[in-house]
Amino acid sequence: MVVRPPKRDRIEDTIDYNDIAVSASAIARDHIALIETFAGRLAAACLNNVRVTEAEVVVEKVGALVNGSASCRVRLRRACLPSGQAASSGQRIFKTEGEMR
Repeated sequence: MVVRPPKRDRIEDTIDYNDIAVSASAIARDHIALIETFAGRLAAACLNNVRVTEAEVVVEKVGALVNGSASCRVRLRRACLPSGQAASSGQRIFKTEGEMR
């Protein structure tokens, strides 16, 4: 995760990683057919925090292939585009990259 540096050296001015774990657990409660969907939702949850400018989520599904002999991994990166490229409404605009192994 790439975050904007805090203006002060105070814990409340940075990311609470417990919030990310809570988001991941909440997302996982719903049935999700694709790990790509889970990765995208978790990246979006991270980017809901205005301090986060980029989130990379790696999800591995152990035993995804026949007889549990291999796994599947998805890596998804979402980034907030620089403010000069943002919409005039002030919305944050994102780009997404992904790979699957």
